[in-house]
Amino acid sequence: MKNKWFPIIMQSCLVTAIAVNLMLVSMFLWVPNANSVPATAFPTQNGGKSEYSSELQSRQDKGSYQVEAYQEYEITRDADGKMIKKEATDETTYLRYWNGKNTTGSVE
Repeated sequence: MKNKWFPIIMQSCLVTAIAVNLMLVSMFLWVPNANSVPATAFPTQNGGKSEYSSELQSRQDKGSYQVEAYQEYEITRDADGKMIKKEATDETTYLRYWNGKNTTGSVE
């Protein structure tokens, strides 16, 4: 009796495994991937290198201090090192230097 059912059970297991694999393959082929990008999409960045640079915007004397304001810029360069784009960022840095003068006129 055992020899009669063994080939039938093996054949049904094989058919089930093939059917499950075919269903999984069709599911992967037909369900779109949420992170997929079309083949004709352009790169978001032009392959250039970005760097940040600060430039002096203003210099003011305030009492016994000198205050300098620097604006930060994002500079994008191509592979040859030529500047493609220069864009101001939201970052502004203020530096305060003591100039050695006292507002009262006397040296402490």
